[in-house]
Amino acid sequence: MVTTKPYADMKKRNEIATLVATVVLLLGATESFAGKSYEIPAQERQTSERVIQSRNRLVQLFHNGTLKKCLTDRQIAALILQESRNGEVLVGDGGKALGPLQVWSVYIADVNRAFGTDLTNSDCLRDRELSVLVTLAYMNIYANSKQLKRKPSFEDMARIHNGGPNGHRMKATLGYWKSVSKYYQSLEDWQVQRMVPLLIQRF
Repeated sequence: MVTTKPYADMKKRNEIATLVATVVLLLGATESFAGKSYEIPAQERQTSERVIQSRNRLVQLFHNGTLKKCLTDRQIAALILQESRNGEVLVGDGGKALGPLQVWSVYIADVNRAFGTDLTNSDCLRDRELSVLVTLAYMNIYANSKQLKRKPSFEDMARIHNGGPNGHRMKATLGYWKSVSKYYQSLEDWQVQRMVPLLIQRF
């Protein structure tokens, strides 16, 4: 079991890390590589600032209770195994699905509209933490008691992740769910802890 630190301490550490990263980016400072310095391109700085702000927005919404961690760490790990074999396959569906959780542009667009973020699915390509934040946010939109008229199950959420807002009703997502379920049952605790980002485990 992962030992969590007090919320206040975790929040302070997140704020400090964000502040440092933002200051470096805003100053347009230089990075060092092989003993040489180079200036971070303006477009790259802008992209990084956009992603940092959007990530912080989602984290804040989880901290203040607006967003709920509706998937357990084991469930998240099972989805990652199903979607990308734990990050081995980061591009799927002809380049339309990206990252450890194979996020589509229409998927992330719904998150942007609902929560005021400014992300693209390419931002999730090699960012597991952001991929999970986006997936949890998407589940908060569509896999909730108000939308389903009942308490959502892991099957509902897995099939919605695969098939969109009405995925839990689609026959086409049944095979996907069966595969996810097998991964879920086979996972051991140590695997889950390694696969799920620490920030997410602490929610």
